Amino acid sequence: MKTSFDLDDSLLERARRRARRDNLTLKQLVENGLRLALKEPKSNTALAAFKWPVAMNALLQPLTTLSVNQAIAALNEDSTRSLEQS
Repeated sequence: MKTSFDLDDSLLERARRRARRDNLTLKQLVENGLRLALKEPKSNTALAAFKWPVAMNALLQPLTTLSVNQAIAALNEDSTRSLEQS
């Protein structure tokens, strides 16, 4: 289908350079870009599978009572302990 629209000159020039670099026509580049822009996002299954790292020592007291340095020290202790047990 033929259509026309106005593009910013610098954007069009960048698109032409990219098309040449990737050995594509300008039409192919624009079609590929539109497909990417209109693609539906995948479900959040990858996000749901993420497990937050937990510092065991930090759980012994509420996190709000730990200073940043104390939290880092607790994480380092747990990391060291995990490595020693491996």
